[in-house]
Amino acid sequence: MSKIDLSIILVSYNQEKYIKEAIDSILMQNADFEYEIIFADDASTDNTTNIIKEYDKKIKHKQYLFSKENHGNTYNTWNAIINSKGEYFIVLEGDDYWIWKDKIKTEYHFLKNNPQYIGVSDLRCEVNKKGKIITHSPEWVKKDCDTNLNDFLNLKFFSCVETMYKNIYKEEKNNKKLKELFTGDRMICDIIQCIYTLNYNGEGLIRLLNKDGAVYRTITSGNNTNYNSTKKVTSIAYDHLEILNRIDTFYNYELNLKKLYGKFIFPIFAWGILSFNLSEYSKAKKIVHKKYLNYFRIHFLYYFGVYLKVLFNKILKTIKN
Repeated sequence: MSKIDLSIILVSYNQEKYIKEAIDSILMQNADFEYEIIFADDASTDNTTNIIKEYDKKIKHKQYLFSKENHGNTYNTWNAIINSKGEYFIVLEGDDYWIWKDKIKTEYHFLKNNPQYIGVSDLRCEVNKKGKIITHSPEWVKKDCDTNLNDFLNLKFFSCVETMYKNIYKEEKNNKKLKELFTGDRMICDIIQCIYTLNYNGEGLIRLLNKDGAVYRTITSGNNTNYNSTKKVTSIAYDHLEILNRIDTFYNYELNLKKLYGKFIFPIFAWGILSFNLSEYSKAKKIVHKKYLNYFRIHFLYYFGVYLKVLFNKILKTIKN
């Protein structure tokens, strides 16, 4: 088999409506190097895997990692990454698709020519179920720039699945501690992957390109294919607080996750105020690591006026209606 330069990981679960568009967006890419496509399907019960198999003869290098039982997105992604053969890898989710034909070519050659970088990313357009563009993210990127762990911990996020990475996971197949961290939640692995990559060898530099590279569907109703579309904001926040606790433990509490905790505490407090349910405060407090309890209390007091203002506006709106 030829040397694989890039592994393109296509993760899917019950995405028969969208998987063809995702695969076609890979095959339209202008590439002057060898790549493989890893089809990582998490035991779809619809026609997703059959549609994937229709492309068999069109793809030179491929792996079919079709799970017999549903494990969740994090295990599905982890399994694909540790089985990837490329010097670099990139993940595409089955209900998203690429729109920039030179995406992988541009990013591959950037990493080859700039070995000090561990990854390179671009922007993605977020659309709703009608295909209407909602926004471009990350919104803070206005020109090509670099980002690092300190930026991420200060809430300057980038799209994990939009990023091409050096394949630092190839030797981690038997790393049980990292696997437990990565797959600790069934559905969320992006925040862990971002932090782990950016903290690699103490400095994981990533270049962000001010270029729309992909389309991300924020709503895919009916078959639980999209985590953000099938769970409430507060549930997502609680899940992330649990993940932050695991990250803190993994790094022996050496990282400053204060602002990340604050980001996910905010919607919990806001919902508690808006729903007249202050028990949310106590519930969240039990989850937050003791290291951040003082910050937890300060955060609540600092934003208490904001919560009351939102609640007051809601009451006025209710009265008017």
